[in-house]
Amino acid sequence: MSKKKFTPCSVYNTEMTEYWLNLTASEGFLLEKDGYKNTYANFTESEKQKVFHRIWPKQSLKKHKWILELREEYGWEKVSTSFDFEIYRAFDDSSLRIDSDESHEKFIKKSACRRILLQIIQLLFSIIIFCLTLFIAPVLAIAENGGLFFAILVLILLLIDCIKCIKNIIMLKRISKRKENRFIDNSINFKRKTTVHQFFNMLSLVLLVISGLILSFAKFDTAVSESPPENKHDLPFATVIDFTEEKDSYALRNSILNSNENWETLVSPVNYEWNESATIKTDAGTETDCTVIIDYHETLHPLLAKYIAKMYILGAKTSDFEFKGYGDCPEFGFDYETMYYSSLEFTAYVFQDEGRIIHYQIRTDEKVSEDFNEKCAEIIADKFRK
Repeated sequence: MSKKKFTPCSVYNTEMTEYWLNLTASEGFLLEKDGYKNTYANFTESEKQKVFHRIWPKQSLKKHKWILELREEYGWEKVSTSFDFEIYRAFDDSSLRIDSDESHEKFIKKSACRRILLQIIQLLFSIIIFCLTLFIAPVLAIAENGGLFFAILVLILLLIDCIKCIKNIIMLKRISKRKENRFIDNSINFKRKTTVHQFFNMLSLVLLVISGLILSFAKFDTAVSESPPENKHDLPFATVIDFTEEKDSYALRNSILNSNENWETLVSPVNYEWNESATIKTDAGTETDCTVIIDYHETLHPLLAKYIAKMYILGAKTSDFEFKGYGDCPEFGFDYETMYYSSLEFTAYVFQDEGRIIHYQIRTDEKVSEDFNEKCAEIIADKFRK
């Protein structure tokens, strides 16, 4: 039987989180594979047992395979992972000897310091962007009336970077002070801790929703094109009909335009928000309902396009989608490209070519083949180049 539990503290509070996971295991609930989320964790009911958990900074396992082998030798198995950390567990007291392993401790400190350094560099970059935004917010706005709100959004992202940087530094200090026989107060009231922690999580969520509503209002307070262009082939991006042969006319006959917006800004004369659904045929000859959701911008400078691309990627990283960087994706020859996806039912791409940027999502009602997704990516890339 599975059970969800709200987390009593941030995962960056490593000692408290580890102790909570140990205590939950002793009560008969084991953390599921990839079951740890930002605000809750999934557990599987099991026998009451003594389990040990460790939270370590995430690192590239392709470059450091020896660290995996070392942890396995000590009896540790990876249970869950995120963008900043990994959770391991062991079932034997002897596994705790890894805390005294000098090579492992040195690697952990070096890995954590490298992550914090990158975080600080990103923070400095965000500060520069925010300062620029204060001066040219009306120009950078996605909508003409949204300059102030765009600056607010950048400020929120800046604050998130600051908080994340501080959390990583705290995490490093806690890990460096970890000892094999450390003492944890058994009188900790996890119910009270959970309530306090989740209150601030909910408050952050509410503020994020309010900011989104404000930004949405600013964006849609513009002229909206109610009808689609007469010839979809003239659009600067692929639509549903590009994913199937026109001769079978499935997309042409069944296409339903949900929304189509086209507006102008001072530095982005062409902006589209496109949402369209249709019944199409896959390579296997089967029919499936396909929806494309597109955000397309033509800016006057590549730096603006790169910044918009970063905004989309940050949004993707905060979601539950499995994320892949540009190094793990097919090369399409653009200045900036990346892909993130959750399954064969949903694929999304972000492409940048000079001053143009496109955020392209494909959703199907049924799972499709990897070949179909790759074909769609090629079609999107080819249309985007023109």
